[in-house]
Amino acid sequence: MLIGDFNAKLGHKEDETETPLGTHGFGVRNERGQTLLEFLLQHNLFAMNSFYRKAPQRKWTWASPDGSTKNEIDFIISNRKEIVRDVTVLNKFSMGSDHRLVRSKISINIKNERRKLIKQPTSSKWRPLRDEIQYQHRMESQLAPMKNVLDPNIEDLNSLITNSIKTAVKECQTQSTQRNEKLKENGEVDVGCITRRQDPKYNIKGEIRSDRRGYPYNNLKMELGRSCGATDGQSLDKKDH
Repeated sequence: MLIGDFNAKLGHKEDETETPLGTHGFGVRNERGQTLLEFLLQHNLFAMNSFYRKAPQRKWTWASPDGSTKNEIDFIISNRKEIVRDVTVLNKFSMGSDHRLVRSKISINIKNERRKLIKQPTSSKWRPLRDEIQYQHRMESQLAPMKNVLDPNIEDLNSLITNSIKTAVKECQTQSTQRNEKLKENGEVDVGCITRRQDPKYNIKGEIRSDRRGYPYNNLKMELGRSCGATDGQSLDKKDH
């Protein structure tokens, strides 16, 4: 919210391209008002005074010492016009000033706003570069066009540097596969198996039958014999009988 004396007259909305203004303006726009309107357009802001229909005596915010000139130059500006419910001038208060009080009613969801404030931004874990020399060469090639520019625009220079860093880092970062490889080596989990089982067409019964057929029967019998205290497959057969 921007609230205060802008010493500018926005006047009435002249065409549909003037989106920061509503249909209930006051007075005639002056040069400073045009500058303010351009600022509102650039930053996607809204002069909320002009969105609510009020009587003329509840629109003007400043009066000349002789009372002959009355203008609306104090505004309540917001980038979220949906939260503003009303804007009006309080004409029964005398503050010892040539300006009058402007009151706005807003409606916000306190829980949602608090959640936005405390929510931590998500950030990806940094991965080391595969090749630092390649990163340096990539940055040099990206920034080379700016070497011949004598007086570069600061915004263009900032945009070029930011995009160059993002592109170079993306191309030169290592893939985060060390964890998966470690798990495979320790036998904790088969990453490929997990990937296959995430497939909705995965048939676990068919894979179990395939694994069972692929495992030699004699080896299976020996394993069972060891677990039962038998020394070989023949002793296991005898115990079965």
